[in-house]
Amino acid sequence: MKLQAWIGKAQLLDDVTPIWANAENQYKTQCSTCHRQPDVAHFDSNSWIGLFNGMVGFTNMDKQTGKEVLRYLQMHASDSEEAKH
Repeated sequence: MKLQAWIGKAQLLDDVTPIWANAENQYKTQCSTCHRQPDVAHFDSNSWIGLFNGMVGFTNMDKQTGKEVLRYLQMHASDSEEAKH
């Protein structure tokens, strides 16, 4: 399968850091209500899917925030390029 798409440059961010900072903050505040949250690099990106989906129902994250937090966890997981630096 091949997909080609176009998007206006004004709709893109120059830096993803603010998104990751917000997702990290949400993870730290929402996921520590019941227990101490594990280090982001403790699990690989695939493991985070099941773990997060099993726990997100205990938070008050909306769907979009949940997606951002899960993406943050996966992009900073033990098998990600971020974790290797």
